[in-house]
Amino acid sequence: MPCRPTKARKLLEQRKAIKKRNKLGIFYLQLEFDPNHPVTQPLAIGIDPGTKFEGFSVVGIEDTVLNLMSKAVDWVKKAVAQRKIMRRVRRYRKNRRRKSKKNRRNNKTFLPPSTKARWDAKLRLVRQLCKILPLQYAVSEDVKATTRKNQRGWNRNFSPLEVGKHYFYAELEKLGLILITMQGHETKQLREAFGLKKSPNKSKVAFETHCVDAWVMAAAITGAKNPSTTGLYYVEPIRFHR
Repeated sequence: MPCRPTKARKLLEQRKAIKKRNKLGIFYLQLEFDPNHPVTQPLAIGIDPGTKFEGFSVVGIEDTVLNLMSKAVDWVKKAVAQRKIMRRVRRYRKNRRRKSKKNRRNNKTFLPPSTKARWDAKLRLVRQLCKILPLQYAVSEDVKATTRKNQRGWNRNFSPLEVGKHYFYAELEKLGLILITMQGHETKQLREAFGLKKSPNKSKVAFETHCVDAWVMAAAITGAKNPSTTGLYYVEPIRFHR
């Protein structure tokens, strides 16, 4: 649970806690004793998904524990297309090779690699936060794909968005979090009620770009009045190459 710097320094001086840092680079203390009466306040994480950048905010009853802004994974689609071209080139070479296998995706729910990578990046962040914070609620802005009548191509291209969203929600519930979704207009009304403004510059690394929406959604559940801090961590996923 969050504590003041003076209390943290006393715990370190008395050797009742040790310094730790998780994979996201977030500093925290690990207690070396069992508290007599452990009390935790409800913590909610707000998630604002986006196409280029995303916002995360962990909010308690009064304090804003953490703000995160991350860059979305947007390179998988081009990488898969390039892999397909290279594979086809290898197939036409005159050398020994195995026979082509049958399509193993028949009668299975297909989640495109680009969609899965995008939602898995969010899940990795939430999983890491669950290891150091007693999160109870997950509040996400619901992304809906509008279908059009008699336009099969349009509807088919938007189906991965819906499939990826439901996959993300199911994985959050597996973590033991109480899932709550909100619509875009509800987020706007909450932002106006708290008196907060959103920056139109989506690429700006600031609280007002994406974290503000994540904060208002989480604060609506825990009852926080205003953000106690607007500082944030900026996270960019590492792209691994084989």
